[in-house]
Amino acid sequence: MSFSAKALFRKFLLTLANNKLYKKLINQTKIPAATQEELFKTIIANNKNTAFGRDHNFDKINSYKDFVKNVPIRDFEGHRSYIEKMMNGEENILFPGKPLM
Repeated sequence: MSFSAKALFRKFLLTLANNKLYKKLINQTKIPAATQEELFKTIIANNKNTAFGRDHNFDKINSYKDFVKNVPIRDFEGHRSYIEKMMNGEENILFPGKPLM
């Protein structure tokens, strides 16, 4: 394959991928409540093994109502201990993995 054919093929693949993402986005805008619910559950599931998730019973959260019961509203000071742990390089504190700092 020549350089221009490779570039054209790459552009075609990117266009195809972008169209699939675009179609998914359009479909999600037609069902916003279901889309938000799916995203909410994904975020809770992905973060249940973090320090914050364990401290706030993410493994038992199945609804927004459960979230409100388990995760109090707080300001920076309420998050300070988690942030300090992250600043010290600890993993799985507010999100999975190690912070990139």
